[in-house]
Amino acid sequence: MKVRDNAFKYYFKFMQSRMDIWWKRYEGKKPPYTKDPILQDYRFTQVYRSLDRVSQYLIKDVIYVPGYKKMSEEDIILRILLFKIFNKIETWQDIEKGLGEVNVKTFDVKKVNDILAKRIVEHPVFTNAFMSTGMMYSRFKGGEDKFKHKHERYIQVLADEMMNPLFLKKIIKAKKLEDIYKSFLDITYVAGFIAMQHTIDLNYSPIINFDENSFIHAGKGTVRGIHKAAELGNWSEEKFIHWVHENLQGYAKYYGYDKFRPLPGRMPMLCDLSNVFCEFDKYTRMADPSLQVYDKGKKRKIKNTFKMNPSQIEYFFPPKWGDVMLSKNK
Repeated sequence: MKVRDNAFKYYFKFMQSRMDIWWKRYEGKKPPYTKDPILQDYRFTQVYRSLDRVSQYLIKDVIYVPGYKKMSEEDIILRILLFKIFNKIETWQDIEKGLGEVNVKTFDVKKVNDILAKRIVEHPVFTNAFMSTGMMYSRFKGGEDKFKHKHERYIQVLADEMMNPLFLKKIIKAKKLEDIYKSFLDITYVAGFIAMQHTIDLNYSPIINFDENSFIHAGKGTVRGIHKAAELGNWSEEKFIHWVHENLQGYAKYYGYDKFRPLPGRMPMLCDLSNVFCEFDKYTRMADPSLQVYDKGKKRKIKNTFKMNPSQIEYFFPPKWGDVMLSKNK
């Protein structure tokens, strides 16, 4: 394996600059938060996956709601997966408004589909950040016309496969993080990227508590970024992410980006570093277009421009993390 210094340096520049923006806003400073025109004009996710607005909503308003300790393991799994199918706060709020408290007893395929059918008339059901993809049609051979809307297929798979007692037992009794990931690969519409996302989200919950740095799967965007940053030789992309985690501070200092300010008591985990490679890939499309030669010369553009959301977030982290302390919330 050999890193490409001309590319890899941008990984640390992006990480430090993006986190600096977050801290400035969190601490109540006034914009502009950066002089970097790329970060000013385009939308990039946070360095820490758990800091993103949707992840924060999942943790605080879907998982750790008042009374969560009285919920069954099956209830919590259902809530997480139903939210993550669409990954959109407004969609969840519509479902919750229609069902009341979302749990195994209140979940009804027809009711949820009716709620979403009303929403889809004027508003999107799915987020545009990422879509659940995979061989979803293979589950319904010869029966595709049974469903009027795409979301109906996903709700049916949730009911039939994800809430199947055998699948739930696999999740609850899993011995390691990788076991959960592999279990999701057996679900109809779930491929590698979504399986990893669901795995991380479940690991936020009180149901399971595995070492976050014990397993990672690199999605397509992450793979593109990694192949810009290094010649892997016989290394896998996952091995490279582990290596970056082990050498993060040393290389940050080597490239002159050692002013990265982490969350208190919490350095970036494998899932965060993986995500940063995806964002690094997007960032370098503008910062140094010549690097796209390592992406087989494909000229990709950054799709989403930046629009500041004026609403503030009261940051909350899984209680089991314990060591993540923020002095004030913005």
